[in-house]
Amino acid sequence: MSGIDGTANRKFGRETAFFIDDGPNTQAMYDISKYDFTKESNDPICAITADDHMLLVARASGNVMRFGLPSLSLDAKYFFKTRPNTMEINCDSSRVGVIDMDGILSFYDLDQGGAANRLEFQKSEVW
Repeated sequence: MSGIDGTANRKFGRETAFFIDDGPNTQAMYDISKYDFTKESNDPICAITADDHMLLVARASGNVMRFGLPSLSLDAKYFFKTRPNTMEINCDSSRVGVIDMDGILSFYDLDQGGAANRLEFQKSEVW
């Protein structure tokens, strides 16, 4: 990306990697040569979505972790009764749409306190 005068407007940051069961260590620097790629989880990641303010990571068990951006701090944990296949956050980060493994679309209100209230709307055979 470049500006009108040809200078780059790119923001420089740092990459962070962590094992999903351990959680992020924001104080450690990510070094790909020292990262352990052999670890496996009993509850694998099945869907992710992000916007400017948060990253949602869904696990096969229905647990969903909400990380604040850019700090990557764990802000909340939610539990969905189904296994998410696809997730999308709305424009003001207050709701998330979830298509589960059975093709059912559901919407959840994301409360800052860690509650995810499922809305009455439900649509089946969505893909």
